[in-house]
Amino acid sequence: MKKIILYIAIGVAVVVAVLLIPVRNQQRFNSKITLGVKDKIPYGTYASNAILTQLFPGVKVTENHKPLSEWNRAELDSGRQILIIVTKAFDPSEEDLDYLTGFAQRGNSVFISAMAMNGNAREFFKVRQRFEGDYFEANVDPGFRLFDSFAVKLDTATFEQPHTFGFPGMYYDNYFREYDTSIAYAIGYTKNEQPNMLAFNTFKGSIYLQSTPVSFTNLFVLHQDNYKYIERIASLFPENPKRIIWDQYYLYKKDDDQKGGKGEGLLSVILQYPNFQWAFWLALLFLALYIITEIRRRQRIVPEYGKPANEYMEFVSTIGKLYYEKGDHQNLGEKMIQFFLEYVRQKYKLNTQFINADFAHALAVKTAIGKELADNIVTQIHQTQIGAINADELKQLYDLLETFYKKA
Repeated sequence: MKKIILYIAIGVAVVVAVLLIPVRNQQRFNSKITLGVKDKIPYGTYASNAILTQLFPGVKVTENHKPLSEWNRAELDSGRQILIIVTKAFDPSEEDLDYLTGFAQRGNSVFISAMAMNGNAREFFKVRQRFEGDYFEANVDPGFRLFDSFAVKLDTATFEQPHTFGFPGMYYDNYFREYDTSIAYAIGYTKNEQPNMLAFNTFKGSIYLQSTPVSFTNLFVLHQDNYKYIERIASLFPENPKRIIWDQYYLYKKDDDQKGGKGEGLLSVILQYPNFQWAFWLALLFLALYIITEIRRRQRIVPEYGKPANEYMEFVSTIGKLYYEKGDHQNLGEKMIQFFLEYVRQKYKLNTQFINADFAHALAVKTAIGKELADNIVTQIHQTQIGAINADELKQLYDLLETFYKKA
């Protein structure tokens, strides 16, 4: 009987492996559009959030998961705040829009990037988009194509150069085919010169509507100099904001509304996928056979797990390889410096506004890497920022930073 159970167990393991291997092999490039602020996949928004942190040093960037109607009065009445909403579909209620306008009128900036808006939002802002209604009724994405040329443009009278930014990724956007020019004006366009970003002036603050959320994704902002697109948009905001709020409420609101009251749990999610469904039922069958035969399971030794991998450094290494293969040494050097300074700010709480002898001294003291290494890093950063560097100079910068990461 024990041999029979062993054969059954081996058979179940083989079937489960066969079911799961094809799924793993297909997941080479994750093309899922999440727009999540913590997602480091190509179409998450982790990099945009990091760039904002660098553009506004010392300003706290917080995540929001609730509507403005549930904010406390101090948060709503305070000025010089920046609210950023990046979502696939902006689906506010009339009450949400009233709170949103009141928040802006108190001297705050609201930036909304969404491919689609519901009827409440379109009527409130007096705009019409390329398509209307279908997204919320049928959950279709008419503005989606995989691996098509994509570009956005900025108004030349409003922003500094460069004004055009593109990348060979997903075409996932929309544009405003009509808007009320008495209350709004266009400051951004698609590659076909269709308005995709509008500005609305309120009593003291401003509201901006943008219909290309893919321009905030990691793959877009890390392509060539596209991070400057975020910098140009950030120039619309107050120079010394009190707080930056990155909204996640509207990003997940539609999913929460669809679930409403159904009580979906982990099991229902697993059973949505055929491979996991087969694996689940086979595992259940094996468990039933195990109980029927009353065989005692021997406790296995718990394997020793290593420390969690440093995903941040892995992310930096991957991006660095992409730029090095292109031979763009200057751009790669600047990116390495940006990630190094962000790492120092986050881990050691050092001010990186001025890279000078004082910074080198503070870095050496705080990280215990030694004065010589700290001075060499500062010198190499200055040489990189002055002008174009060759491959040897890039390697010197890389070796210094690698030594720092190992010693710090």
